Amino acid sequence: MKRTANREGQTVIETAILMILILMLFFGIAEIARAWWYKGQLNNAARVGARVAIVTPSLTLPSSASCSSSAPVVAAACAAITSSDLRSSASVNVACSINTTCSSPAAAGDSITVSVSGVFTTVVPGMASLAGSLVPDSTTLTAQMAMRHE
Repeated sequence: MKRTANREGQTVIETAILMILILMLFFGIAEIARAWWYKGQLNNAARVGARVAIVTPSLTLPSSASCSSSAPVVAAACAAITSSDLRSSASVNVACSINTTCSSPAAAGDSITVSVSGVFTTVVPGMASLAGSLVPDSTTLTAQMAMRHE
């Protein structure tokens, strides 16, 4: 009988260790999926911002702004970000081949590049300490889109 009790205790310990590893794997996969989804939102926001800048050549484009800006390019890019926590940390940068300040209207052949970046923070606190610093608790994601005015 004593031998069976020892095996039952060993089974409980092995199950507990495996459950921790399985939960870490599950949450890791979920966090990678969330980061990928956020990156897709940033890609779409950069595309929308560049499209607004190209189809409206009379705009005066800001060189850099946060989502609280009312500039049409920034407002359009930020509206494309559906996640409120990503939108609150997002910043939009606009670069032009016209000049460095993007102050004159775009002409045929000019290229406008919109970069959108935001901070991705994991929902599992202390994930970096659990994973041995292989997974950061937060990281900055960036997306960039360039379009040419025709």
